[in-house]
Amino acid sequence: MAVIIHGRSKEKCDRTMKQIADRCRRSLNREPDLSVSVFDLSTHEQVHKMIKHVQQHNIKLDVLILNAGVLLPERTVTSDGLETTFAVNHLSQFHLTTRLLSSGNLSSCCRIIVVSSHIRSWQAIDFEDLQCEKNYGNFVAYLRSKLANVWFTYALARRLQETEHSIPRKVVHCMEPGVIQTKLLQGITDGPSCGSAGFEGQPVEDGAFVAVWLATTQDPQVIQESGNYFTCTKKCVKEVGKLGQDQQGQEKLWRTSEDIIANFESQL
Repeated sequence: MAVIIHGRSKEKCDRTMKQIADRCRRSLNREPDLSVSVFDLSTHEQVHKMIKHVQQHNIKLDVLILNAGVLLPERTVTSDGLETTFAVNHLSQFHLTTRLLSSGNLSSCCRIIVVSSHIRSWQAIDFEDLQCEKNYGNFVAYLRSKLANVWFTYALARRLQETEHSIPRKVVHCMEPGVIQTKLLQGITDGPSCGSAGFEGQPVEDGAFVAVWLATTQDPQVIQESGNYFTCTKKCVKEVGKLGQDQQGQEKLWRTSEDIIANFESQL
């Protein structure tokens, strides 16, 4: 199995690749097939370049884990004029996935894994203030992006179900990693901070547990079904709350996201 490690810092990607390689040599006594892909997903141009990189190298992805995320201390906008949390945590993932899907770079049995959060339904998405220009809080922006992850998963699952009929087939699932000790945990300035309350969260390895399981398991709920939500204990949850299951909201977010991306592509 070949693994492509994405990040916006080559130094961090290389360090991660070395850590994985060292562990594989110690535990499995084998040399892993690893490479890095360095792109800043906050801009349409960089996402577009990443898509072109995959296309030009004729890469077929069997698993796509969407885990890009930021939680910033104050409101910032990208070079495209978009609020950064929305751009990175949702729009880049929408852009990357939909275009790799349409270009045929996702294998016939590809598993698309969207990383959301157990706080996915704490905050509604305000389509009248999608870029948080009127009312910004870094925790609120993050909460909205985690709901967007769930909505994207369900909207994409419906579209895959219309085209994917044989098994194995392309599937998409959403998951929550749990409360994990990362920089995001310490960055909340306008909401409850686990870090400031003395709770440091679980190790990063624990946060990767469900994503790795979803990428490798032969569980029928993963390979035969699509659009499921999995907790940090691998429990499949069919009901994620009224807000998460708002189909009208899901479709409106899809159309809005598609319009933003199409507008960018028209300028290429």
